[in-house]
Amino acid sequence: MLNMIKDRPLLFFVLSFFFGMVISPLLPFTAKAVLTVLLLTVILVTASQPRPLIGKMRNIAVTIPLLLGIIFGTYYQYFAIEKPKNEITSLSGNEKEIVAVVEEVSFSEEYFTAYKVRVVRIEDENVGFSCALSIPYDIGAKENDVIRLKARFYLPKKESYGFSLREYYSSRGIYILAESTDENAKVIGFDRSIPSFFRNLSHGISVKLKTSLGRDHGGFVSGLLIGRKSDIPDSVSTSFRYLGISHVLSVSGLHLTILAGTLIMFLKALTVRRSVRYLMTVGFIIFFILLTGARPSVIRSGVMLILLLSADALGRDYDPITALAIAAFVIVLFSPTAIYDAGFILSVSATAGIVLLGAPITRWLYHISDRKGFWLKIFTRLLTVLSITASATVFTLPAIWYFFGETSSVSLLSNILFIPLITVLMYLSVLFLILYRTPLAPSLSGITSSMSKLMTDMSYGLMKILPPPIDLSYPFAVVAVSIAIITLAVLLIKKKRALALVISLTAFVLTYFGCFTYYDHLHKGEENVIYSSVNGNDYVIVNTDNKTLLCDFSNGSYSSARSVTELIQPKLHDTSVDTILLTHLHRKHIDMISRLSDNGRIKQLYIPSPQNNDENIFAEAIRDAAESRGIDVITYNSDRYVTFDFAGIKITLYKKAYIERSTQPLHLMKIDGKRDFLYIGSAVFESELNEKALSLLEDTDVLFLGAHGPLIKEPLIPLDFDGEVLISDNETNIGYETNYTTVGFFKKYITK
Repeated sequence: MLNMIKDRPLLFFVLSFFFGMVISPLLPFTAKAVLTVLLLTVILVTASQPRPLIGKMRNIAVTIPLLLGIIFGTYYQYFAIEKPKNEITSLSGNEKEIVAVVEEVSFSEEYFTAYKVRVVRIEDENVGFSCALSIPYDIGAKENDVIRLKARFYLPKKESYGFSLREYYSSRGIYILAESTDENAKVIGFDRSIPSFFRNLSHGISVKLKTSLGRDHGGFVSGLLIGRKSDIPDSVSTSFRYLGISHVLSVSGLHLTILAGTLIMFLKALTVRRSVRYLMTVGFIIFFILLTGARPSVIRSGVMLILLLSADALGRDYDPITALAIAAFVIVLFSPTAIYDAGFILSVSATAGIVLLGAPITRWLYHISDRKGFWLKIFTRLLTVLSITASATVFTLPAIWYFFGETSSVSLLSNILFIPLITVLMYLSVLFLILYRTPLAPSLSGITSSMSKLMTDMSYGLMKILPPPIDLSYPFAVVAVSIAIITLAVLLIKKKRALALVISLTAFVLTYFGCFTYYDHLHKGEENVIYSSVNGNDYVIVNTDNKTLLCDFSNGSYSSARSVTELIQPKLHDTSVDTILLTHLHRKHIDMISRLSDNGRIKQLYIPSPQNNDENIFAEAIRDAAESRGIDVITYNSDRYVTFDFAGIKITLYKKAYIERSTQPLHLMKIDGKRDFLYIGSAVFESELNEKALSLLEDTDVLFLGAHGPLIKEPLIPLDFDGEVLISDNETNIGYETNYTTVGFFKKYITK
């Protein structure tokens, strides 16, 4: 260990620096002071030795990088994150006039706008911190606009409908939110800083691509080439995630290597001197980092590439693992919160896997195929792609398990298929941008658009037929991941890298599927029902044998439905919704169905028969959106009760009812399984469904009292019911004048 530290002191300094940052919040100031005194003592004792260090003194001196890194990390965490965070969060509850620069338009409608901004002034004091700002109207602000308004600051919730909201914001360097408190918010200027210049340039390139290639294909190319993820269609992001190739949508080493390599070859062809070539390439790398928003993955690949070029120019050896450590250190030095960012952790761990496992295996494969036959060379090149992908997968497995809870089961094959296509598309895109104003532009536009369509159609089609991702949210997944990590570490220590890759992956697969088989046997035939309520919208999820039905009693809000469907993987261990049952139609359902189907594998959709002209229009639009995505649409008669058989569970939806004071329909639904569940929508007891609802209580185990529908105007009569009663929210309790247990975000029932 001491020899390893001596050989790579910089690497171990960075590792201990990160360790110091992680433990800093746990250490009191006295502990930090003790560490500082210890380091100073070691340095002084080492420096005072009159002769070369020997024995134990040499061993103590070797540990200086470790001690220095830990102490630097603990103090840096305090001064770069903890202290500024405390100053920013102290603004919570205050109303101030602020001036801010719009960095990102998160959402924009006439009735509401949301931005990520950099607050540059509060009252008369200059500041500089990121903030999520919401305004209850549209002021027409765009990226890089400077706005002035009066706003109230508040802390983000720890959780929002099961999502760790505060943790998410913190990873982006946002510790506080703000909301406009008057109607005088306005744009007062345009930011002329360097980051604004590059944001504007990135936006201009994006507009060119989307105008020439079409909104979807141009957006895909824009995200691929310059990292504008917001331009990438949801369907593409989802299909690439299912196939395990979403890393190609995050600009990183692959993209930068292609672009920088192209530039170097072009400069060589022009016989540009080596020194000039080096300076121009380094300049391009820095330019590209700024153009793509200085994301951690781009900075990491950019710094490593600059170090590689510098080592080559100076005739020095290039140590990739030390270069990775330097790159990671640079990222955290300039963006301290990156240490908590999923993108940073995945980028660094994937690169570490490629360097420690993929590169040695690749060199060995190239060696055995040297001077061999053509087909052997082709085969070894395929094995090279496989080994690099597998190496990155093994090292990122812990982070993927923690952040996402799933990993693709087909990523090795997908990478072999798509990486060459991605490379070709990037070359075509760059060529198109270079020749944008020439007569060749229309032809290149058509070719690039066709290539983009081929890739997106392939990914979407394969997502529908290939196996779903491996679910890591099972309780035994931590065992499988731990066994893989331990196996990998042991074999790496023994310097058996090829075996480490194969055996650790095999250990993970065998452990996971062995545990999965036993778990599946224990839970075979289990019925699950989840009741959820979000902002007055009710949802019932029914699941059995890895098939999931979503019953929608809502106004069609996509955000509400999305937050509920995100329960399916961690709570039911299913990939996504298979079937959706719409109980009534809203205009918003058009967008909801389109976006949910772009983010999952929905196979079937039930919609009620339209009752008026508006519903006819909604139904046709929903049908078109669903069928264009390969979903089977079935219309049922909503004028009478209808029974659905879902994987052996009988679900009865009774005829919709209405009351005079509202146009909203009232709903009553019964689920007959191993336990019986009854859903009663709001105000049902004031309608003609009252008697039916009361009679159904006799054969019900669990009663859900919903919030969606007309406002409740009458108190609830005492119910002759001995089972469990669950109510949507406090407002429904107040309306009924009851005191039942509210659902919170969701309640899950399991019938074994």
